[in-house]
Amino acid sequence: MNRLKALAVSTIVATFFLLSSSASNAQLNFSNPGNEATRSSGIKIILVSPPGVFLKPGSETTNFVQVCSLSEAINIVLDDVGENKIEFKEPIVNMCDNNKIENLDQYVQLDKPAEVTVNSNLAPQLNKPAEITMRNLPFDEEPAIEVDGKKATEKDVENKVWDQNKKTLKFTAKHFTTYKAVAQNTPTTPTNSTPTVKHNLVNSKNLLLLGLSSLFILLLMLTGSIFIFKLRKKKTSVQPENTPPQI
Repeated sequence: MNRLKALAVSTIVATFFLLSSSASNAQLNFSNPGNEATRSSGIKIILVSPPGVFLKPGSETTNFVQVCSLSEAINIVLDDVGENKIEFKEPIVNMCDNNKIENLDQYVQLDKPAEVTVNSNLAPQLNKPAEITMRNLPFDEEPAIEVDGKKATEKDVENKVWDQNKKTLKFTAKHFTTYKAVAQNTPTTPTNSTPTVKHNLVNSKNLLLLGLSSLFILLLMLTGSIFIFKLRKKKTSVQPENTPPQI
């Protein structure tokens, strides 16, 4: 019986010692450089939320507390309700950082109608393919897409879908910079050559007509002057018959 009691006590003491050791190893460290709490296993604990522009009622913005594991964030969604949304399809390395999450609006702008900007120079980890949704667009037909002011090519976008009823445009951005939806008939780069040529042609025609009109008027005036001059000369050369001869 004494041996059984001693064995039980030893088991309890060993169990307590193991639990204490595990709790100590799992203690959160709030003083690391990234300002995130980190367990000894490497899992980062996010203590902040993204800026308010991403957290409007109905927003689909990712809860970073749930998706951050190690240094990788998966299935990231950034949403400005009523305007634009970005859905990253690939894991983003070095995104689970309180400072980055708290200042997301310095890297990502979704609040402009029909325009999405991700500054991949400041946040290179965000330069990954993602699905962009632009809502409430002011177009009566499918808009075109510009990338940094130039017409988008297959190197920039793919899987473009336009919902005429919802006025929503979805497409996959292959890299990140500024994407903007524009009307199809809006020139992406201003060109004045054609309008200038037409304008010059119109001006040339007008000048030609003005010149011809002026010449015609001058001819009329010249003809009239010649006629009047001849008529006066004829009158002065003819003397009346009853004029007495001069002595």
